[in-house]
Amino acid sequence: MLVVKREGEDVDECVEVMERWASNRREMDYWIPATSLFETIDAVTRCKFSFEHEGSASETPTERFCFLQLTKATTHKCDQEILWKMAQPFVAKQLPVCYIALLFDDSSGESRDNKLVKFRLSPVQITKPEVLDAMPLYVA
Repeated sequence: MLVVKREGEDVDECVEVMERWASNRREMDYWIPATSLFETIDAVTRCKFSFEHEGSASETPTERFCFLQLTKATTHKCDQEILWKMAQPFVAKQLPVCYIALLFDDSSGESRDNKLVKFRLSPVQITKPEVLDAMPLYVA
């Protein structure tokens, strides 16, 4: 049974939820902040990827906590400070994390593949090496 929770009225409460979840991975499958404080994070999900990184020999699915951003735009803001603060409870426990920008079809006539290629975080706001090293960025 899928467990979805909606909690956290401010950044500190949201970080507390992430700390609790990092300590008990089975607590939930999907989390939605109870506030719209974050332009950067619309939800977090626990899912499995069948690869670690490009070129990896491992086909074993790896559980990963994915910070999701839903958007129609090909350019999007991302606050690395918020993202990194929210990811810290998982990173501290050496649990894999990632950031995924999910692009919705906006019926603009632009092809899906073209939107994926054109997608940019603008301005480029994820520049800290520790964030880039610990958190792969995906566009889907």
